[in-house]
Amino acid sequence: MKSLIAFACFIAAAAAQTAAPVKVCIQTPSNVSHLAVAPEALRSRLIDEIVHDKKAKGTLDVVPIPGGDPADTAHDENCRLIVTTRFEQSFGYVAHNEDPASHTPPITAGGTLATRRATLAYSIARADGTGHVDEGGIPLRAGGDDSGAAARAIDDLAPRVVHTAVKSKP
Repeated sequence: MKSLIAFACFIAAAAAQTAAPVKVCIQTPSNVSHLAVAPEALRSRLIDEIVHDKKAKGTLDVVPIPGGDPADTAHDENCRLIVTTRFEQSFGYVAHNEDPASHTPPITAGGTLATRRATLAYSIARADGTGHVDEGGIPLRAGGDDSGAAARAIDDLAPRVVHTAVKSKP
């Protein structure tokens, strides 16, 4: 009985070591909002956040891909998932500054947490084209500059990517 349990543990350990990591392609974010952000820096931040997540250690391989058609690049890189992001104006927003001299970004009070009128829209899709695994939007919080708000939204997205990638089936 003990030898059977030991054999089962040995098989499970060997299977865990031979499991190939999930390849995730991260596309450079597009920006169709009023925000002044550096897309390549935000993609690098997302990759760093994913790589340093303790759930992703050894299970994910992250590949940065440029703009353009992500499906072609993901196919070439053998990625299982593609993460695309886009900074966009929130629905119904009409751009205007309250103070034209200071050019402060448009902000609205949203309950206890003020939000900018911009959203980080994201899509985590299967590279084989069978559909989206997860998609949604993260509203950018007010306070600080545009790049800081965008970085906080990227930080909120990273655990979602890790969770989706770890749970994804081949």
